[in-house]
Amino acid sequence: MKLFTSVVVAASILGIATFAKAADLSYNAYIITISGPIIVGDLGRFKSFLGAHIETEVVIVGESPGGILIEAMAIGEAINRAGLKTIVAGRCYSACALIAMSGVKKGLNESAVLAFHSPKNAGTGKLSTAGAALSGAYLHGLGIGYDFIYAAHSTEGKMLVIKPSDIDFLADEWGVYFFPVTTEAEVEFFLK
Repeated sequence: MKLFTSVVVAASILGIATFAKAADLSYNAYIITISGPIIVGDLGRFKSFLGAHIETEVVIVGESPGGILIEAMAIGEAINRAGLKTIVAGRCYSACALIAMSGVKKGLNESAVLAFHSPKNAGTGKLSTAGAALSGAYLHGLGIGYDFIYAAHSTEGKMLVIKPSDIDFLADEWGVYFFPVTTEAEVEFFLK
């Protein structure tokens, strides 16, 4: 069963090219893929989807510009509570990056880009200290250290961008561990 899952995960990761522009949830052999903007109502949709696919082992986080902070953190908490792994496959910005951090084991494929920034108030566009406090507490609850949380929230109009080439730096400097998942062998190792 694990070998079958490994092959399907490898095919999913290695073959991802583009995603739909709207929020999308899909399922294929123990894998849920979430992509598109995170909007109000996505938590309920995700929980229902996960409930219908209780054998899920991996959530692939695909192309997403981000979205609603509270929805993303709640989706991440559901992923973490379920003991699921996360793999970033594509550009995953803002609220999407918070979902990606929730995996009990985290992976990056060769096209992965994670981008963090200080949360902003959707109405005013100004930095939200409440949003920063909430997302900082969320990340810390996932076991992420204060150094990384500070770096992710100290961007002031810019983004903290993480690519696969940063895996060693993340581990050495911030104690945040991602696994490369670009080959079938790496995917098999990741799924163990």
